[in-house]
Amino acid sequence: MRLMFVASALDCGGAERHTLELASALSARGHSCDLVAMQPARDDSWLRSFMSARTDERALSLVTLDARHQLDRHAVHRLRTELRQRQPHVVTAVNGYPLIHAARAVRAAGFAATQRPALALAFHSTRLAGVKELLQHALVTPLAWSCDQVIFVSEFQSRRWQQRGLRGRRNAVIHNGIILERFGPNVRAQWRAVTRATLGFHDDDYVLGCCAQLRPEKNHAQLIDAVIALRRAGIAARALIVGEGPRRLAIERYAQANDASAWVSLVGHQDQVERYIAAFDVGVLCSVAHETFSLAALEQMSMGIPAVLSDQGGAREMVRDGVHGYVYPTGDTPALVQALRRLHSPDLRARMGAQAAEQVATRFGHARMVDRYEALFETLAGSAGRPRMVATK
Repeated sequence: MRLMFVASALDCGGAERHTLELASALSARGHSCDLVAMQPARDDSWLRSFMSARTDERALSLVTLDARHQLDRHAVHRLRTELRQRQPHVVTAVNGYPLIHAARAVRAAGFAATQRPALALAFHSTRLAGVKELLQHALVTPLAWSCDQVIFVSEFQSRRWQQRGLRGRRNAVIHNGIILERFGPNVRAQWRAVTRATLGFHDDDYVLGCCAQLRPEKNHAQLIDAVIALRRAGIAARALIVGEGPRRLAIERYAQANDASAWVSLVGHQDQVERYIAAFDVGVLCSVAHETFSLAALEQMSMGIPAVLSDQGGAREMVRDGVHGYVYPTGDTPALVQALRRLHSPDLRARMGAQAAEQVATRFGHARMVDRYEALFETLAGSAGRPRMVATK
């Protein structure tokens, strides 16, 4: 098959990482994959690192449309040209903004009925924030109705959006998946002691890790509040925060204002994030919005680390409370602290961590996810009336 993915920008966000890893895996299986970005990445270091690390010899083509606003005719024209040249079997828009342009470009390309690509929407959002997103949603919903397929990434998200009228001709849930070879308990065993020593952590430090962009909705201040509360209770808690973003200075100032700087380590963006996850005792996400089905949480669980997650998106689909970790009410700091106090027990952490790793290995492996996307795309390619291109292994 020839597949085209249209994303907003290939930055280091969950939807973008998911798209690149999916396209790379499908390319390794012999399919032709084209990547189209509506806008250039704000920081392309992660993208360059990802592309250079690929072992598949098949090229992933990357085109940037340089869109400047919500309804950019120039971007539609460029995408229409790419569609005519590349003749994809399936076009997948990743979230609403790319769909607005992809749907128009497919129509404008003037394909014959037997040549028109199937149009899919891979939807990663859970909630709307602000007037801009509300207006975009008003445009996206009727466009989704005409999509051959809408793909959600959690059952919670699927129910939420379909109740609000966002659905396609066909709808499916495909959970995000993790590359088990990269994020496994053996990788944690290899790097745990090395990373902790490099960061100056002691053996008895209780390291609460968070991998997330430093953005307001990730609510890093609550993690710092939890560290302070635990230390007041005599527990040697520390926060290890991996990620970069616009809130870095605010987080540093918050820790300083609360005399917690010595217990909070911000290490920025890391290409080899698994080496830092290995240092975690517990993985924590305190998000108050925009958490649909967290790749970061799955990565930590896959390495044998119990997760403590705010009750956002599909958190309860990946973590069974009291088995793989805990899910606490969003914004409830005492509940977060209580969960973390329970997990201070090494025996409980070991048991829940092993169960978390098994949960990911059996339900959320990357190969399993790619299998489902591949089968779905093959069905779409056939139903669009086009002869299917056979993958060359």
